[in-house]
Amino acid sequence: MPGFTGEGLVIPRQPEIIQDLIEEEKINIHPLVNTNPDVFLGQFNNVIANSLRIAYEYVEYANNQRRLSSAEGQALDELGILKGVSRLLASPSYVDLLLEGINDIYVPAFTLVEDKVTKQRYLTQSAKRILNLGCVEAKLTITTSAPSTAFTITIGTTPFTRSTPGSGVNMTTTLGLLAGDINAAAIGVTASSDASTITLVSPTFTEFSVTTNTSFSFTTVKSKVRAASLLKGPDTAATPGDWRILSPIPGWNKVSPIMSSLSTGRGVEEDSAYRLRIRYAEGGGKGTTRAVRQALENVDGVNHVSVEENVTNAIVSGIPPYAIYCVVDGGADQDIAKAVWETKGCNTHMKGTTTVNYTDEKGIIRTVLFDRPVAVDIDVRITYIDNPEEAYPDDWQNTLKSSVVAYINSLGLGVDLIPSKLFVPIYTSITGLTVTLIELKEHTSPTWGTAAITMLPSQFASSVVGNITLVEV
Repeated sequence: MPGFTGEGLVIPRQPEIIQDLIEEEKINIHPLVNTNPDVFLGQFNNVIANSLRIAYEYVEYANNQRRLSSAEGQALDELGILKGVSRLLASPSYVDLLLEGINDIYVPAFTLVEDKVTKQRYLTQSAKRILNLGCVEAKLTITTSAPSTAFTITIGTTPFTRSTPGSGVNMTTTLGLLAGDINAAAIGVTASSDASTITLVSPTFTEFSVTTNTSFSFTTVKSKVRAASLLKGPDTAATPGDWRILSPIPGWNKVSPIMSSLSTGRGVEEDSAYRLRIRYAEGGGKGTTRAVRQALENVDGVNHVSVEENVTNAIVSGIPPYAIYCVVDGGADQDIAKAVWETKGCNTHMKGTTTVNYTDEKGIIRTVLFDRPVAVDIDVRITYIDNPEEAYPDDWQNTLKSSVVAYINSLGLGVDLIPSKLFVPIYTSITGLTVTLIELKEHTSPTWGTAAITMLPSQFASSVVGNITLVEV
């Protein structure tokens, strides 16, 4: 019998539906009723059978939506919620911006800027003052070149002073000596000079405070602020270069991204990946590395997660005895601390350089430790041969580069980048060329190679379209 049975849902075929209709008609109309396909009743039976077939298909689809193995879309979301696992939503890209302008300019929160290359728009996440008391770069110009003048620069609490000679003033020499004193102090700020200016830079983009005596004035200052893409998904990643200021503020002259700080956005989790996480969560409980990892993956804005555990009484791979080591990319510190504290085992120690005070349900302040990962900026050089007999798709170069970037940015924490695996995103995105060589290097390295680039557990490979080079031979 069709319908729901002890063996599950039984779906009849259309000929079986027609036969059932004929049997009913013989019982309710006449045993010899004419149901041949060429008469009205036979034709009507076909119409009814087809409608019933479609109805059964809807019933089958609805029944499959109740199963984890076949549920899709919203139905899968509801199954996941019952298991305590939410679908990972799309997240924006985040990047630190350099704001350049004259000293003491206020830039409000949620100021709009635009990547000139991708046309992606970003919003600053907090208000920022372009100011010498919290900058990553400052250019100072002399206000006098008179003999016997003291030129003093104070970085943090450390003063540096050089004076011009009483006669025969040579500002190039004086400022060069002053810059040399700053560089020799090794305080995390480097200095360069010419005949009338000194430029102070933090190579690591760490903010510092700088003040001067009246012998200097500030020409330009650069400060740092976090920004998030207006849209969400991996295609919102930033590209280097000067960007466009869409919310003009007098005195604010330039904006550019710090590419090493880029955290590429994530797309909405696909059904297949979400289904797998739900299955892993079944009967998962808490107090395990898998439970901690799943809790962190469900934190809004998190892109990559790695959780390691040391179950011995000795230090292993830098992890203290009986401790867990969480590396998390993206997400707010407080949300991450909550996920770790509420899922880790009792008396389990933690490792990490990021320290967050989390207040639990009893009002007790708990100290949670974890690490933020380091993005390894990757360059890719693809050498290819043109196949003139095959037509290239429109805008094939950007299509190819985007596919390679999307693959690299999807690898996750601690996953090595292997050149040969890039053939898959290349050949599935375009036709019309034959790739003869794929070379890789870290962006800061001058040397290309064909070997895999190894990632530490606290590292993940990252790239942008501008890092991909195509070479035709």
